[in-house]
Amino acid sequence: MQKTILAIAGLSGMIAVGLGAFGAHKLEPILMANETLDTYQTASDYHFYHTFLLIVIGLLSRRIPKKYIKATFLFTLIGMIIFSGSLYIYSLNGIKTFAIITPIGGVSLIIGWIVFIIAVFFKK
Repeated sequence: MQKTILAIAGLSGMIAVGLGAFGAHKLEPILMANETLDTYQTASDYHFYHTFLLIVIGLLSRRIPKKYIKATFLFTLIGMIIFSGSLYIYSLNGIKTFAIITPIGGVSLIIGWIVFIIAVFFKK
């Protein structure tokens, strides 16, 4: 499980760098026209922050019970995809439907952090 989590964290970091750079350089005219540059930046920031949580989860995966690692990993990954993904898409097309689901991703991220906190107390 550790290798899988760390590999996904690495992939997430690579995608975060790519989307961040692409947004800052190539997508800026679209984001400025849509008035969503700040929204795109928020998506990128949260994508990066939670990539680091995935790395920590991976590094601690042998010291914390598997059920807590899995739950933290899944809530964090799903939260990242929904939260950052919906903001990335909304930033580019301006369709508010995508922004409406963003809070679902935010709640998933919060649950991931809560499970992580609980996991720390059940450390082996």
